[in-house]
Amino acid sequence: MPTKTTSKAAFAAAVEKAVQKFGGRTSKVTDYLMLHTFRRTADASREDGIHSIVRNGIQKGVAKHLKGGTTAAGAEQMILPGLMPYVERLTSHSLYVPDGTGQGEYRHVTSLLQGPESLSDLLSARDFHRLKAHEATEESSRIDALYRAACTAFGAMAAE
Repeated sequence: MPTKTTSKAAFAAAVEKAVQKFGGRTSKVTDYLMLHTFRRTADASREDGIHSIVRNGIQKGVAKHLKGGTTAAGAEQMILPGLMPYVERLTSHSLYVPDGTGQGEYRHVTSLLQGPESLSDLLSARDFHRLKAHEATEESSRIDALYRAACTAFGAMAAE
């Protein structure tokens, strides 16, 4: 019977194999694992009516693995050396990439640096972060206004 450590290593290896085929697309990696790696589990979960629960669990495991930083294959080796200084300055190596339908997924930066065809996803991640920064700045301004109003209101109340 496999130990927890060997099971985690086997899961990580299966995820890495799928990542090589599909990049860091969590949903595609999950579907691949359900079809090829956990076939009996997937079939049994369908029979028991809990397939979506099992799939969600596997997808969470995949996302956690992809967010974890480096991969079993050595993420740094997959990135062109000239890009490493830029990658190292990122606060997270897992970036949210919206897909244009209001959905999206976190992807490891290595999957966004696979070649010219992946650069549009890198731009999508950048645009998403810029939008979030803009939203955070606007909310900070609203909080500042609320704070000033509260200080005035409480100051006026204390004076009464």
